[in-house]
Amino acid sequence: MADKKSYKKKKLDVTFGGGIYDDEYVTTPRASMGVGKGDKKLDFTFEKPFSKKTKENISSQIGLGYTKEGENSSFNVTGTKRGKSKNLSFNYSRSFSTGGYTGSYIKSELDGKKVSNKSYEQYYKGMIDV
Repeated sequence: MADKKSYKKKKLDVTFGGGIYDDEYVTTPRASMGVGKGDKKLDFTFEKPFSKKTKENISSQIGLGYTKEGENSSFNVTGTKRGKSKNLSFNYSRSFSTGGYTGSYIKSELDGKKVSNKSYEQYYKGMIDV
């Protein structure tokens, strides 16, 4: 008989946003949408500026971004296009854990956590109860 595999259903996260940037020269409506599932996310952005003085359209900007996050790392690709100019950026980050400083403690307990400086343990071995 074949083993039954159970699959966890991951929920789909959808976000929407928007706003209007307005100054004396230009009005820019903005919209964004994000779709994510688990540790992956896809973002869309759109801007359509209008000139207040000439009442004409200014080059729109569209953007697309993808992010994947791991337990200790993150990868992000973002691309935008405004008129004929294009921009593409990559970002990768990783965090490394290092041993915490235990100071001069030899087989002690701090906040319920056992700590010890191994080099001190070896040095004082036989001189004190370690």
